[in-house]
Amino acid sequence: MPSRSRRAAPRRVRAREESPPTLHSRDDLRLLWATPIFIRRLAPPPPWNAALERRIRERQASDPGRQRSNYGGWQSSDDLFESDVHGGELAPEFQELRALIHRALLDCLSAVMPEGAVTRLRTQLSAFANVLPRGGYHTHHVHPGSHLAGSYYVNAGRPDPGNPHSGKLCFYEPRAGGAMLHSRLLGFAEDFDVLPETGMLVLFPGYLGHSVHPYTGPGARITVAFNAYLQESKT
Repeated sequence: MPSRSRRAAPRRVRAREESPPTLHSRDDLRLLWATPIFIRRLAPPPPWNAALERRIRERQASDPGRQRSNYGGWQSSDDLFESDVHGGELAPEFQELRALIHRALLDCLSAVMPEGAVTRLRTQLSAFANVLPRGGYHTHHVHPGSHLAGSYYVNAGRPDPGNPHSGKLCFYEPRAGGAMLHSRLLGFAEDFDVLPETGMLVLFPGYLGHSVHPYTGPGARITVAFNAYLQESKT
């Protein structure tokens, strides 16, 4: 009788655990085209703040004003830091505000520029006043010809309990490509709102589009807007 062939049972082979190969990499992450928004809060407001408001009201009484982005409000010409309404020496309150803005500019620039670069800059400042009554607002606009722009809130007015957006300063996505697809986590097409306070100074690039929601609180909101042109000194 022929012998039966036996099939060999399969052997269990234990898989050899291999560690992944060591990978060497060099990363280079750059956050390019940043858009700084600098906010400085003075609490309480400076002691000259009330006098500054009176000076602006005096100018409003003698100046018909102009219309740019403002609707329903008054805006002065942009020579607020050059002389008073009578052509005399600049009032001390405007001198104090000019110094305050200049200090904020230097502090902001020192944070975003290479170390020591701010000492080589010369700054030209111009400013104008805004009085925004109930219902007034500013349409979307930019500040052409200025590297940095901003606003100081002499009197931020009073809140409207029925309108949480009353008088908010709104900044818009500045990158055309960034507005193609909204992402809150990546910051694409995200608007940024600032709720103003009396004594607050907001500083931002002049190219950054912004607007002001209709102010619906009682009384009026009084601000000083400013433009800064920067020039690098050759010496």
